[in-house]
Amino acid sequence: GLLAAYASAVQIPKTEQVTVEHSSGGAVHNTHHVGKLKFGQGTIEKAMPAEGGDRWAYDWLTTSRSVTGSGTPNAARKMVTIHHLADDGDTIIDTWKCTLSIILSIEYTKNDALQEGERMVETITFQPQNVVRV
Repeated sequence: GLLAAYASAVQIPKTEQVTVEHSSGGAVHNTHHVGKLKFGQGTIEKAMPAEGGDRWAYDWLTTSRSVTGSGTPNAARKMVTIHHLADDGDTIIDTWKCTLSIILSIEYTKNDALQEGERMVETITFQPQNVVRV
């Protein structure tokens, strides 16, 4: 796969249980049952391109819109794999896989001619359908 970027900070999407509440006849309290898992948004901050240039986030964003109004195209759903690297930059400490993710927004650094070599993606926000800690 494409190693798209190195990032200085990543927010792993929040994972929580959805609960269902009910009470049976004559009960004086509610009973709670766990249901599906629900996943929040993830963010990638200070992303610097690794391989393949710096258009990958923009290209992902533009393929996410529905031209026909029939929902998000399957091509726009990506696997976001997050590796937490050790100080040596090579050893992987932990891995998270955010499956069927869609990109929600991109924020770029200020386009300043004095800092031409330092432009990068400031923040990427994405929404996964599932999050797995590997």
